This record gives sequence, structure tokens and C-alpha cells, in this order.
Amino acid sequence: MQGLRKRGRIWWLRYFRNGRRYEESARTSDYEVAKDLLKTRLGEIAKGVPVTPAMSRLRFEEAMTDLETEYTVNKRDSLDHLKRRIQLHLLPWFGGRRFGTIKTSDVNAYVQHRQKDGAAVASINRELAILKRAFTLAIRGGKLSHRPYIPMLQEHNVRVGFFEPAEFTDVKAQLSVALQSVAEFAYLTGWRVQSEVLPLEWRQVDFEAGTVTLDPGTTKNDEGRTIYLTKALRALLTRQQEVTEALKAQGDDRPVRVPPAREADPELLRGLAKRLRSRRLFGEAAP
Repeated sequence: MQGLRKRGRIWWLRYFRNGRRYEESARTSDYEVAKDLLKTRLGEIAKGVPVTPAMSRLRFEEAMTDLETEYTVNKRDSLDHLKRRIQLHLLPWFGGRRFGTIKTSDVNAYVQHRQKDGAAVASINRELAILKRAFTLAIRGGKLSHRPYIPMLQEHNVRVGFFEPAEFTDVKAQLSVALQSVAEFAYLTGWRVQSEVLPLEWRQVDFEAGTVTLDPGTTKNDEGRTIYLTKALRALLTRQQEVTEALKAQGDDRPVRVPPAREADPELLRGLAKRLRSRRLFGEAAP
């Protein structure tokens, strides 16, 4: 029978899921708090959430370890930056806590703490993105049932040094044909060349909806991103489709690639080649 029972000063929850009985400490001597927690658990079970007492035992350190493992398995270049942010900033503040007890108010307190230390808004947001990602992985792994709302700070980046249209046209003219389309796409979208433009696949382009989408986990903050096709961007991608058809006519059945840039700077090609794979929208560099 589901309900509450007291052991010493602490209330314990008793509930059933899939015919199996579970008992979980509410970690409180307050009856009303324990009752609210039991209602939460019953509500989660009704929604099909795989609730178990183990969810309440996940600690911050374990969640961070799971996140580092995910970065390692997926060979993310930012693994070292992730570890540094966790060790220097997140762990000293949240270390030792049960991950599921972190609330929005706790996150806001952390942000205030970092602001007092003089941390830049962008740095704080990168750390908040780490928290978000860790919560997402914990939920996907069945170790947690929910995550708190984590508000991001508004970034007011004033960037300088952008090309004016005429300047970009002059620079583009100095590039090989193979690199011109890559440079133009990056110029039109503002996306990062190596991590976002070069790995782009045709499945991420929807001409009918007029969108190009980056998958979650491929952007700097690990969240997906969608942009709408402007006239110039649509024209560029249409030209890329024509390249595809021409290559297919020659027996190349890969979806699309930029023509091999054999005349480009060798050092540049070596850097790009590390990011290029077959079956990519912007193709592969010459060997």
C-alpha cells in the first residue's frame, strides 16, 4: 500500500511501479514536504517515468563524470575545456550535492557568485550549458526524472572586424573554387567553419520549409539551431545541388561535396581534412 511512514525523525515514501514496491527516504522530518514529494513521485509514475529511489541518490560528481564520458565517446574537441570549467568553478560550488536537489534558485545563486568574481557573461553561460547538458543526459539515462529551469544570461557581444559585402567579395575572389562556397556559407550564416559548416549534411537542409538545422550536440553549447534560408543562402545551396548532380553524372554517388581543392594552401587543407568526412554537404578535401 502506498503512503508515508516514519523511521525515527525521517519520513519515508512507499509507492508501486509496474507491480513492484519501492521505498524511498524523503530526507525530511516535515510531513508536508514528504507528502508533496510522494505526490510528485506518483505523478511521475502515472506519466510513465521510470521512477526508482536511485534517482534521488545521483550526486553531482557522478553526473559530471557521465558528461565527461559522453564527451570522450563522441571525441569532442572541447573535452579539456569542459573538465577545466567543472574543476575550477562548478565542482567547488555544487560538489557533494545530490544532483536532483539543485533548483533554479541554486543556479541563480551560483550565477551571482560568479558575477561577484568578475566572470564574463559568456563564461557563465558556458558553465550553465554544462549543467543543462548534464541534466539532459541524466534524464535520458533514467537517473533523474526532471531538471530545473536554468536561465541563460543575455549576452551583448559587440564584435568587430566583420567584412563589408564588397570586402568579402574581394577576399572570396582570392580563394579556390572549392573553398568559395564554404566561405560564403560561413559569411551568410555566421556559423563556425570547422565544427558547424563543414560537417553539414543534406538531411539538415529543408528547401520546402526553408530551413537549415544543426543537430543538438554539434554546436558550441550543445543545443540545436535552425536558421531560415535567405535569398542568397538558398541560391548558394541550389548551386551546391547542381554540383551534386554533376558529380552523380560522373559516377560519384555521394550526396554532395565541394570540388576537391587541390590548388589550395596545403596547411589549410591539412587543417580542414581533419573535419571532413564522406557524405557531407561540403564534402572532403583532396588527399
